[in-house]
Formats: sequence, C-alpha cells, structure tokens
Amino acid sequence: MTPPFRPNRSIWLAMLAVVVTLSFYARPTYAFSFNDLLNGEEAKPDPNDTIEKNPIGKPVPAFALSPLPGRDKGLSNTDLTAGDISVVSIYASWSPPCRFDIETFKRLSADGGVPIYGIAYKERTPQEALNWLSELGDPYTSVGMDTDGMVGKSFGIYGVPVTFIIDGEGKIAYKQVGPIDAKTLENVILPKIRELKKG
Repeated sequence: MTPPFRPNRSIWLAMLAVVVTLSFYARPTYAFSFNDLLNGEEAKPDPNDTIEKNPIGKPVPAFALSPLPGRDKGLSNTDLTAGDISVVSIYASWSPPCRFDIETFKRLSADGGVPIYGIAYKERTPQEALNWLSELGDPYTSVGMDTDGMVGKSFGIYGVPVTFIIDGEGKIAYKQVGPIDAKTLENVILPKIRELKKG
C-alpha cells in the first residue's frame, strides 16, 4: 500500500509564499500598514489612481449629505467652512476598527473643544448606522449618510476609519488613517487642534 503523501516543511513554506504573493497582487487599492495605524501616516494609494493623493492644505470638497433616520440635520461642506476648527470622522458600523474611535471621540468632544462631525460611509442601511451609535454612544455634532461612498471618495479615502482635522478656513490640516488610540490623541490630535487655535 502506498503511504499517503505528506508534504514536508519546505513544501508548506513554498505554498505559503505563493499564497502571500497572490494575496499581495490581489489586494484592494487601499490598505492600512502598521506604520499608518501607529503614526498617522497616509496609506499609499495605487499610483495609477486618479483620486487626489495629498489633501493637506486643500479645501474640503463640496458635498451635502442626508441625516440619520429621525434626525433633522445631516452634514455639508458649509458646516466645515463656517470659520471654526472641526474634526471629520469617516467611519462605518460594519468596520470593527471604527468602534475604537467612539471612546476616543467622546474624550475629544470633552477635551478638544471642537465640533466632531461624522460621515457614515457605505452603510448597509441607515437604521444600522443609527443603531450602532445608539449602542456605543454618539460623540458627533451631526452625521451625514454617505450611502454610495462618493463623498468619501472626494476626500480621497480608500477605507475606514479616516479622520480629518479641518482648519478655520475650511481646509484640511491633518489626516489620520486608521483608528485613533489614546497616545495619538494626546500626542498628535489635541496638539494639532491647539496649534490651529493659536493661529
């Protein structure tokens, strides 16, 4: 009887290398690296993509988004160009990393002294977006529904969560890719807000 074939360790490693290589070439246009998440650096989009790659110093794009169910106020670019420093969080209830930002934004709401606006990105249903905030707590001044993801695209994002700090002239002053931990809040976000307030 012929014994069953059992690939040795070198064969397993070769197969793993093939899988990793194929995964790399099949990856989506946008992916967070560990450096992106830890250091707040921008993720690297496909160089052939036509979306604007560096939004810093540029005006927020024009948009108008409808509100969450049962709420009167959505979100538009005029909310971000009224002369106040603000924070914009583009998130999705279906994205587990976005859950981490909720507690951070609750603290930022208390310590930062700036409005925090939410853009609910490609939610499956408006009710799911509302239920998610009801469950975790809502730190946002107002939230707009970006159902088709076109507003997120106009901000140059390829995934969520992404957070922007908007200066008093309605220009993008900082972009954070990935969730914001306590260290990033203390060492990056709050100092940037204080710097902008000083002018």
